[in-house]
Amino acid sequence: MKFLVISFAVLFSNLSFAKFSFSLDYPTTNPKFQMIDVSDKSIAADSFHAPEGISMKSDGTLFVANHKKATISILDKLFKPKGTIRFNNLPGWIDGESQVMGIQADKSNNLYIALVNYQGGALVKVNTESYENSIPKVLLRDLGYVNSVHLDESNDRLFISVSDNGEIYHLDLKNGDVNIIEGLIFPNGMAQGKEADWLYISQTMESNIIRINLKDTSIREIVWVGGNAFNSWPDGLTYSKEHDMFLVADNRSGSILSITPSGELIKQVKIFGKEGKSAPASLIIQDGNVLFTDLWVADMPLVLIKDYLDGVKYKKNAYKIPLTNFLLLSKSELN
Repeated sequence: MKFLVISFAVLFSNLSFAKFSFSLDYPTTNPKFQMIDVSDKSIAADSFHAPEGISMKSDGTLFVANHKKATISILDKLFKPKGTIRFNNLPGWIDGESQVMGIQADKSNNLYIALVNYQGGALVKVNTESYENSIPKVLLRDLGYVNSVHLDESNDRLFISVSDNGEIYHLDLKNGDVNIIEGLIFPNGMAQGKEADWLYISQTMESNIIRINLKDTSIREIVWVGGNAFNSWPDGLTYSKEHDMFLVADNRSGSILSITPSGELIKQVKIFGKEGKSAPASLIIQDGNVLFTDLWVADMPLVLIKDYLDGVKYKKNAYKIPLTNFLLLSKSELN
């Protein structure tokens, strides 16, 4: 997730403010804060290129989007390389500018992908069994700076965030109808909890998470505030049904946080990996573990965004760590 603008705009009046916010410091005696080294937890060590989106099929096949290399790495359930989906041979692909962002696998061997600077910003679909002999199908185009993809398979609907335009496109996978949720500020990661009518959205450059009622999208609430754009960039979101909590990838602070559906902090875990302070971008939960991508060096001083992005250093790793790290447990209970 590349950032185009830092916005300090005033929040919309139809958003009710959150009850929960906190400082991104790490007091050593507070059980809600933890630091962990995941250097030995790397998935296919050093084999990715600016890893962004991450998704998994029901058979354990893992997909990792390399957004600077125009590829998606495919790994088997033991995280051994299995194949590569390439996009730089597509008509209209712009080397160095077109990028692979969020991805989402379904139960029918389809992978939904957000492609930046391709067809004006596109949502495409690829069959994961026949990708070598087929052309990705463009479902939506000319969207803008597409970012994350969220699939609500039980309701046959898909959501894609368009960060620069402050929009989320809601695609009905049965009939192709499209609705647009507008008026957001750099929407990025998305997730749903037990209440499927609420869509949780990270507004990265506003350093908060809001939720929108899908039956009436004018009903919006801020549920979590991380600070400001200098120390908190919430990116990917995922939901643990087992623990009724959301996990937040905050790549500016180098943390993954667990929060309740109402936004109360459960745990904040600052993460260090093979390449230093981690910058979690996207994350999923699978078999009691959290798998996440480590995108870039996100803690350098903020200057003009153009210069910042020109000099950014991207990373090569994704990680797997136990979900128990994000619960309030004693040290003896942690794996």
